[in-house]
Amino acid sequence: MAVTLQNCLDASSYFLGESGTPSSETTKRTLFANEAKKNIRDLRNWSWEKKTSAAQNIVNATTTYTLASDFKNRTAMEWVKITDTNGNVTYYSPIDENGFNFLVVNTLSNTAYWVSGDPIALYTLNINPSPTATVTNGLQYRYYAVENDFALVTDTTKIPKEEAIAWYIAAKVLYGYREQAHYQLAMSEYQNAINDLSMMDQKKDPYVVDRIQNARESLGFSNNFKVYY
Repeated sequence: MAVTLQNCLDASSYFLGESGTPSSETTKRTLFANEAKKNIRDLRNWSWEKKTSAAQNIVNATTTYTLASDFKNRTAMEWVKITDTNGNVTYYSPIDENGFNFLVVNTLSNTAYWVSGDPIALYTLNINPSPTATVTNGLQYRYYAVENDFALVTDTTKIPKEEAIAWYIAAKVLYGYREQAHYQLAMSEYQNAINDLSMMDQKKDPYVVDRIQNARESLGFSNNFKVYY
């Protein structure tokens, strides 16, 4: 089942000993949730971010192609395949900019690509050698995609568990109320949840202890505890 923003808010409220997220806090905590998503995204290329592009045309003598608007970063490509006019498929090898320029300057026929651009503008796929024919739907690639931010409580994330996002929200709330010791404990649980995600993503079988109740107790929260505003 997909994780929603509401799942993250509910879990963070539970960690804080609240019966639910105060309506006056929803907007601020949504910002915290989006901060958590960005922090998690920036740690590595995660398996749940993988996405296959729509096929696009290869154009004769054209070596640059605009990548998808949600393309994550320069290291976010898993593979690039190009189909020629005879239907033969070639998987291109990644190469750095200097190596790519060497191929181009020396008109070498090695099949290779590199990604140029930055997060502000769209990224560009550069391929070598230059195509000698136009091929309909001749280019496709598999990449790591950036999710949209949460906006509505029904919005979903592909992050498989909400704990990391929820602990981050809880930590930020506690920090705002100068609960430094509790903030540090919540950040520790956030890091534990990140570690669990990493082990899951590496397709290991982690021994994950159910920490929620113990963590809540370490924060001094009973089922009747309430954070008052």
